[in-house]
Amino acid sequence: FFFKQKTAYEMQRGLVGSEMCIRDRGYGMDSAGRVLENFACLKQQFQWVNFRGSDQLGIVDQTGITNLKLAAAAGITYRTLYITPCKDCPEGNQMANLCSALAGYGSTVGIYIWIYPSYFPSDKVRAREFLGSLTRSIGNYPSCFSYFALYTTRNDWNSVFGEDFQIYSNKELAWINVDHDPDPKRGWIPFGGWRTPSDKYYESSYTGCGNSGLGLLSWGGRRISETDEEKKNEQILFILQ
Repeated sequence: FFFKQKTAYEMQRGLVGSEMCIRDRGYGMDSAGRVLENFACLKQQFQWVNFRGSDQLGIVDQTGITNLKLAAAAGITYRTLYITPCKDCPEGNQMANLCSALAGYGSTVGIYIWIYPSYFPSDKVRAREFLGSLTRSIGNYPSCFSYFALYTTRNDWNSVFGEDFQIYSNKELAWINVDHDPDPKRGWIPFGGWRTPSDKYYESSYTGCGNSGLGLLSWGGRRISETDEEKKNEQILFILQ
């Protein structure tokens, strides 16, 4: 299933069926490990960009920081970072290092936490405690991070934490389901207390604006703008446990 001959707009329009649906739903992209080109073009295709900020070793992805700044300079409204948690790092170090790397960025940024079995302790109780510690460390740096959200599949969430773990259901969920369909509810089965996902990661190998290997995301709910303090403050709820 290849989309390389279509723009993101053309692909999304064909899948959702109408231009009105395009305007009612937002589209984003994510990338890791390299500096992207042609952000003016990316701005025409995407309202949201999501870059890796830190990997599972706790190392800051400097290409993600560079991309974040380039996206801001291009005027892309919604800009976030995701992290692959470092379970072996000293508590708080991963977010402290990421916050330091954001010096000079000039704005706070939302953080998506990727939930994947190898990034967490195998024991479910310890995994839950580790996630709590990670969210607390994000909350310790309000000058850098405006909110956090979760990034995962149903199977990975249940494998890491168990089916009864639902205390984060008030957070935004980027549901990973690479089915090439941007509809956030298509194929959805509730888990983790979420009735519906906020976002959906639906394509992993899109080529656009001279950049290959981009991930594509859609959202059907509300997004948080870094330039809208009132909306942002309404959604900053850090779980402190």
